[in-house]
Amino acid sequence: MEGITTAVIDEFPSLRGWRRKALFLSGLCLAFYLLGLLLITEGGIYWFTLIDAYSTSFGLIIVALFMCLGVTFCYGVNQFCQDIVDMIRQCPPWCSRLVPYFKACWVIVTPGTLLFILFYVFLDLSGTRLHYGAYQFPRWGQALGVCVGVLSCIQIPLWAGIALCKESGTLAARFRKAIRPRSSWRSASSRQLPHQVIDVPYTVNLTVSDFAGVWQLPDPSEA
Repeated sequence: MEGITTAVIDEFPSLRGWRRKALFLSGLCLAFYLLGLLLITEGGIYWFTLIDAYSTSFGLIIVALFMCLGVTFCYGVNQFCQDIVDMIRQCPPWCSRLVPYFKACWVIVTPGTLLFILFYVFLDLSGTRLHYGAYQFPRWGQALGVCVGVLSCIQIPLWAGIALCKESGTLAARFRKAIRPRSSWRSASSRQLPHQVIDVPYTVNLTVSDFAGVWQLPDPSEA
């Protein structure tokens, strides 16, 4: 629930007022309550089995895979590391030694693991029939479950197409502009960074001083 409300309120800041936020949360809870009534009917366990088997399987894995690839290869893994440094500000010096590990995870380990899991999930779905106890779901029921899982994946090409339509120029130029961060994307803390337009690919050379920040232990003699 918090993940949905945070994303919607960030997209529509006018809902941040306590009255509008309360109305929005009330409407959202009512909608989920009405949808949940289906699961407590006599055949609710079969709907629950169908939704549980497909809504949390390949759809979420595909979304996570595209998110990882987008941050790593479109936005830039170095720029992502720099953003983390800008946001946390206070970081012990040994964090710099972990940067190669995180980069390897984001670029190789995580996408590779997700691809392996996705392949296994598709292999499992194609080779077995969904069942609850002795009851086997019909083909149309499994097709309905696949449609439920695809709903989350449709968001990727849908919003990608909207982002491309908002830009101008050739298709390649629109793609380059669509994956570029906003020029206003910088630190919002009191220590403002110099305004700059971030282009992709954007390379940041991180040093130990970037992670040292203000992480200093107090001197016992000054206590």
